[in-house]
Amino acid sequence: MAHKEPRFTILFLPYLSILAAKGLSIIKNKRTILILTILLTSIFFAINFEIEEQEWNPYYTYLENKTINTEILVSNPKVAYRTEAISLPIYLPWFNASQADYWKEQIEFHDYQYIAIDTCSGGIICNPEEPECETAKEQLIQTIKQTYTLEYYDIRGDCEYFIYSNNSKTSSTVA
Repeated sequence: MAHKEPRFTILFLPYLSILAAKGLSIIKNKRTILILTILLTSIFFAINFEIEEQEWNPYYTYLENKTINTEILVSNPKVAYRTEAISLPIYLPWFNASQADYWKEQIEFHDYQYIAIDTCSGGIICNPEEPECETAKEQLIQTIKQTYTLEYYDIRGDCEYFIYSNNSKTSSTVA
């Protein structure tokens, strides 16, 4: 596990257990307890399957053993989770033309070592009702292609996965 933040959530588990026990003690109906148990078990398994799903795609782990000396840009938090590098998120709850222009300018003036972008769950998906966003996004992608070298490419179903590297900043893989 690259990032250590989950260790801080462990401190809350005893308190969460106390709250859960108190909540269950209030519920007198056994049928309600059964439904809650099934619901929570389903949520647990859904979360575990999502975590296992990322394992099959080498895109998420590609930067894991790389020596990275500068910030990287990522459009998916799963990539950032697997590296010790400082990751700047391109992903936001929204992506629009002004965001694309902002990142285009950032890429032109900063030397990021890697840029990891995917076309499905990544954060550079335009709102269909904003046609100028697609144009700005294409300009952003062209800037990346002109400035960086494609180091990794994969296609899975309808999704494309790209990792671009800055040749002047890229180091070799750690053994």
